[in-house]
Order: sequence, then C-alpha cells, then structure tokens
Amino acid sequence: MESPIFAKIPPYTKPGQNIVQVVATDADEGVNADVTYSLDSSDPKFTVNSQNGQISAVSSLSSDRGRIFHLKVIAKDRGTPAMSSTALVSIQVGDIDPQNVLKFQETEYQADIAENSPNGVEVMKVSAIRSDGRRSRINYFIVAGNEDNLFAISSTTGEITVRDSANLDREKQSSYKLVLSAKSENNPPQLACTVVHVTLLDANDNFPRFTQESYIASVWEGNTKGTFVTQVTATDIDEGANANVIYHIIDGNRDNAFVIEPPFSGIVKTNIVLDREIQDEYRLTIIATDEGSPQMTGTCYLHVNVIDIQDQR
Repeated sequence: MESPIFAKIPPYTKPGQNIVQVVATDADEGVNADVTYSLDSSDPKFTVNSQNGQISAVSSLSSDRGRIFHLKVIAKDRGTPAMSSTALVSIQVGDIDPQNVLKFQETEYQADIAENSPNGVEVMKVSAIRSDGRRSRINYFIVAGNEDNLFAISSTTGEITVRDSANLDREKQSSYKLVLSAKSENNPPQLACTVVHVTLLDANDNFPRFTQESYIASVWEGNTKGTFVTQVTATDIDEGANANVIYHIIDGNRDNAFVIEPPFSGIVKTNIVLDREIQDEYRLTIIATDEGSPQMTGTCYLHVNVIDIQDQR
C-alpha cells in the first residue's frame, strides 16, 4: 500500500461518504491474494470497508474543524499464515491554523547503515516541534514499513535503532521506507508524520560461489603454451569490491602447468607444452577470492585430461 496517504475534507462531510480509498495488492493467487482491510485505531470517528478499503466518517466532523487524524490501516491476506502490511492515512478536517501545528523538522529523512549493524545501533534521531513555540511532550511511533519489526523508535526521544540485526540482509532487501507519526500530549492532540528512508550498505558477508563444484576438461598434448583449456565461473551477490572475484590455482598444478589469465576471467590456459607420457591428468584446486575486507573465498575442482596424439611408436 502507498503510505502515507493524505486527504483533506470539509467539516460538513457526511457520515458514510467515501473520504479516501486504500489499495493493497498481493502477488499470490487464490485465497492467498484475497485482501481485507481494518483500522488499528481507537478513534471511533472513522471506519474502513473491509472489502474495498474505502474510509468514511462514522459521525459528524463539524466539531473537528482544524484537526488532523492519523489512521493506521492494516491490509491482511487470507493465506496461512496470514501476511499483512500497514499504511498511514492522514486526514485533515478543514483548514488548519499554520501557527498551531506540529511538524517534523524534515518532510523526509535519509539514513544509511551497514547491513551487519548490531542491535541497538542508532539509525537516526527525528524531532517534531510545535509551530507556536509552546512546550508539550511529543510521542513518536513507527506506523508503517516496519512489519518485520527490524527497527524500534524511542517514543520520547525519537531515536530510531536497529531492533533485529539478525534479519537485516541487503541481499534480501536493500532499503526500507519507515512512516513515522508524532503526537503531542495537549488536548486535542496535534499530529504530524514523516518518512525515513533507510538504505543498507553492503558488508562482505557472502563468499563467491562457483557455477559447478567440479569441472572436467580435456586438452591435446603438445599444444603450444597459452592454449585455452576451459573457463570456471564464480559469482558473489555482494556489491562493489565485495563482489569483485579473482581466481587462483592453489593445488595440483604440477610444474606450474596451468595458469588463469587474466586472473579475474576464470579462463584456464596451459602454461607449458603438455606431455601425456609424463602426466596424463591433472586435478586442480581453484579458489575464487573477492576483494572485500575480510576477503571471502569459494572453491572448485578442475579435472584436466591430457589427450594422446600418438607421438610414441
């Protein structure tokens, strides 16, 4: 669902009249894709149609001129287990006195953290202030974008921290959009919302993986040095230098008979003129090492058969 959603309505809006509609889609099929809507709100002034996501007022809003309401809408499928997501709907009733509003210092925030950040690491700190300069306690909430509870926010300070570091993984999800709400404790309360975009920075936490654990190749004896034998390939799902792969032959390379050239290509070539009568096969151990810190390594095996050209009589 899109979030936050803003709507401005006149105070004379009739009960039951559609104010705004939220729409959630599910990529599954059948009942797993059937979505129902509900409100996570104790405010009795609004309701949502469970089938189509249309929000309407339950009673007259004529006495609420100049107020903002925040509704947390939950979209849940009918699968087992049920999956859900949330969205914030901000409804403004009539015009608001610009000298009497609550605002975050930024309409949107951007934060970058390492994907291997431990629990408790600060993502960032947000703050909302009253435009009239009066002091009142402000409470902060994450109302959307945190369905997996990876992040936490201090209700009193606005500090956002990592809550579940074990499930932060850039390769699964590289960014998050957290929708925050602030609420003053004066009566009636003032409300504000903002968005924090959190980007996970890559850590070198994946090793290069070869497309095969073992390779087999054949080469004629007597061929000149530099003859192509085969190509091995490894990929690393990290990014940047953490994904750059260099290959090395670390075992089985008697007389330095083979070389990988260029070292980042995985192309195995002969480094001498092979003679089957001296050695008819080679069992090479090849590693792929990334350029991250610390470096990560993957391993494969290459069996090379030297083919006879009947040079002996």
